[in-house]
Amino acid sequence: MPNIQMPRAPRRWMAVAIGVTACVALLAVGGVVYWKAAFTGAAIPKSRVSVSIGNAKLLVPANLIRSAEKRVDGRTGRLDLALTWPELQPLPSNLTSPVAIPPPASIVFIAIEPADAAVDPALRPKELYARFLASEVETGPGTLIRRSFKPSSPYGGEVLEIAPPDGEVFAARCLTGESVETPAARCIWQLRYGEIDVQVRFATPVLENWERLSDHVRQLVQRIYLDT
Repeated sequence: MPNIQMPRAPRRWMAVAIGVTACVALLAVGGVVYWKAAFTGAAIPKSRVSVSIGNAKLLVPANLIRSAEKRVDGRTGRLDLALTWPELQPLPSNLTSPVAIPPPASIVFIAIEPADAAVDPALRPKELYARFLASEVETGPGTLIRRSFKPSSPYGGEVLEIAPPDGEVFAARCLTGESVETPAARCIWQLRYGEIDVQVRFATPVLENWERLSDHVRQLVQRIYLDT
């Protein structure tokens, strides 16, 4: 019986068909893996930025940094972060949409700079502010004590919200009355950690939950600060 040869063209097309079938199968498996990863909470590593401020080194989640051009490794004199309130989460990434932009009073602003030679912020209520305070003591928001600054003092028009007994744990200066200051920055609380000073600005209603704010900011600073 004669040996019948299959034409070359059909063989070539069969090879192509087999290859296509294999690719389709591979894509199908890959799709299943991707689908499973998407719905099983597969961890996606967060981008972090290595920053030097003075003598301190920080490793900061990039999505906490307010300015996009600052989301790079390197040295800077000041780093500005922002969190939503009360969620204490990074600002939405899609800030081009008006719906995505939180109202100013819902943002906590954090500025980090090299520690200076001034009095430690924790000691300022006793060592700096005390001489400028009026004698009256009032009940403040939450568990705070409110003291007004004398009108003639450098802090006239402000009040000091103090965590008992002496404000060492928390003390915020807040503007009173009308001011050109944005509602999001009417209060300022400062703390020192290692080689950095941390300045926190926020709206007055946040004071009702000052303990939550204080705990979160301290934990954040401890996480991003690299001991050298």
